[in-house]
Amino acid sequence: MNNSGRSVGTGIAAGFVIIAIAVAMLVAWAIDDWILFIPILILECGVFGIFLSIIHEKDEGKIQLQISNKAFVGIWGLILSLIGVLWLLNDAFPGNFPILFAVFLIFIGVLGITLSLMRRS
Repeated sequence: MNNSGRSVGTGIAAGFVIIAIAVAMLVAWAIDDWILFIPILILECGVFGIFLSIIHEKDEGKIQLQISNKAFVGIWGLILSLIGVLWLLNDAFPGNFPILFAVFLIFIGVLGITLSLMRRS
């Protein structure tokens, strides 16, 4: 049977999301705070995106993830991870939302500048 790289990558992502949902549910149940289900899931998916961008290779002899640009997955993984971490920090230390939102905006600004400079060279 001939599996394309796209179906393999989709299967890996779908399997991971199912496992991530289960882990986030278990953690939220263990700490008895179901609101934290969402940031835990976002954080897990962000870390998975970063992991995919690191292991993504373009060798023809290996199974490929059909992602047009590994930087795209890495950037969105970073953004999701940051959102999850900031959400968890806001839950742990309430009242710091303006500071955390400013950190997020600074991150997005630095990311935009960095990507623009990289594209230019």
